[in-house]
Amino acid sequence: MDGEALRVSAVIKRSTGRIAVRVEPRKGIDLQFIYRAGLSVYWCSAEALLEDRGSTVESSESSSGRIARALREEYGMALQPLGDVQWSGVSAEEQDRIAAALFDRSR
Repeated sequence: MDGEALRVSAVIKRSTGRIAVRVEPRKGIDLQFIYRAGLSVYWCSAEALLEDRGSTVESSESSSGRIARALREEYGMALQPLGDVQWSGVSAEEQDRIAAALFDRSR
């Protein structure tokens, strides 16, 4: 699967500061094993969410980075924004920093 990208339609900031991203995986891609990256990121298939469930959250950006890293390490995939990403609970100021952590194209 190396080189493929998951399309992100929404970014949700939980009250804890943790981030969840709604993705649209292509048919045949099962994200249930993302937990094996050991970064406290889990797949909620009912809501199509990759969720950071880490016990400590330094910042929303670090939470976002954990999701991107887990996907890269376990599946060799990156995250890509899908048109107008829906932002929930995220200030305009945070959006750029979170987007930089999620959609880092340099890796």
